[in-house]
Amino acid sequence: MKKRQEIQDKIKNIVQEYGISEDQAAGVLHAKELKPRDIEKVAKDSLKSLPFQLATQKMSSSHLQALRNSFDEETVHMVLEQGKGLNTIDQADFKKISKENPRLARWAFETPAGREMLNWSTRFQKP
Repeated sequence: MKKRQEIQDKIKNIVQEYGISEDQAAGVLHAKELKPRDIEKVAKDSLKSLPFQLATQKMSSSHLQALRNSFDEETVHMVLEQGKGLNTIDQADFKKISKENPRLARWAFETPAGREMLNWSTRFQKP
């Protein structure tokens, strides 16, 4: 029962953070808890969904590298460049991500793969 309450609390926090439905928040929670090796098993349509795009904000560089290694360039582009993908974030989102997920922010600036996948180094100052 305690575990169920923890999950419900996490979903509630995601609903409040992003202003999305509980179903979408459950999708965010599920996607962000995937292991990098499981990224390749995600259906392409699910990758392009709002919940998956929002979940990428909380993922590690290993998850994004797995995305890049597992899918074609067009699919990766759709995930990162459209909807709420990581390359669509604004200054406020960047500051929030940098605070909550500093390893992802460092990866975006300090590694060739991060600079290639995310356009933050040309849009924002290094955290």
